[in-house]
Amino acid sequence: MRAMILAAGLGERLRPHTLKCAKPALPFLNLPLICYPWYHLQKVGASELIVNTHHCADSIKHAVQLFGLSHVQFIHESPLILGSGGGIKNARDDLAGDRHFLVANGDEVLLDPSGVDELWRRHTSEDNLATLLVCQFPGVGTKFGGVWCDPTERVINFGKTPDSEGLVGFHYTGFIALSDRVFDYLPAGQISNILYDGLASGMAKGEVVKVHRAEPYWFETGSEADYLSASQNCLKHLIDGDPQGVFLKELHHHYGRVLFPHGPEMFVGPDCQLDSNISVGGPCLLGQGVSIKPNTILKGFNVIGDGTHIGENCVLENSVIGRGLSIVKNTRINSSLRLT
Repeated sequence: MRAMILAAGLGERLRPHTLKCAKPALPFLNLPLICYPWYHLQKVGASELIVNTHHCADSIKHAVQLFGLSHVQFIHESPLILGSGGGIKNARDDLAGDRHFLVANGDEVLLDPSGVDELWRRHTSEDNLATLLVCQFPGVGTKFGGVWCDPTERVINFGKTPDSEGLVGFHYTGFIALSDRVFDYLPAGQISNILYDGLASGMAKGEVVKVHRAEPYWFETGSEADYLSASQNCLKHLIDGDPQGVFLKELHHHYGRVLFPHGPEMFVGPDCQLDSNISVGGPCLLGQGVSIKPNTILKGFNVIGDGTHIGENCVLENSVIGRGLSIVKNTRINSSLRLT
């Protein structure tokens, strides 16, 4: 089964971090974001992956190679980004051969172990134009546009407001199962949106679009504040060992990332060098080969990338530190995403 990951966006809300790196290649709990949707797609049975690129395409390719994502074909969009609908239409020849296929955004963090599998089974059995994976989420209809459905879970419209009374609004998680009929409703070589252009056009001609509800463990990573909050919440799941934490650990192991418990609130990768005189006051995740010198304090939550060195007398609090960095002694970092 073929699947597609949309990875051509500019990641403007996460600037300056995305100026030289595409958002799906940014680390989230020490794995590139693109690893998260790809894991879901593989679990469902996707054996071939198409990834569209535009901004900082080499960073996407490097992340894919670094973490061993196999059977990946890249389609580069230039000079313009074609949007979600245009990107899918542009990949028509590469997706050909399957009556149905899956598409995911390249930056989605969803800790629902079975949601995408259930989405796929439901979609292929019902043969609708599309089935969207949705969840309850604060801000639908205000901060976010909603997917507005009738009591049978049929989609009536997309947007900030429902078209009629009695509709319920859900948040689109970025995972969608599509029939190949969708290509009939997407203009070739033009910028378009899969929801507002493609599916809306099909619905206007009588096509059925439905939703499947996921567990509400979707995490927003759009801004730096969102990114830090999502990191903190997901790290808590990992430390607590609940079903979402178990899923996270399985995901890391899938990509060859072994996580060793180090005390009650810390997981570490192999080859870490941690001085005995450091203070840990909250959940932490350390990548491979991290070194931390004496008298350093880790407060709140912290994620530290592979090979990063933390000098003496540092204080890190509620922060994410990228891979291969050297934090000099006496540094204070608070509520920060520091990737370079």
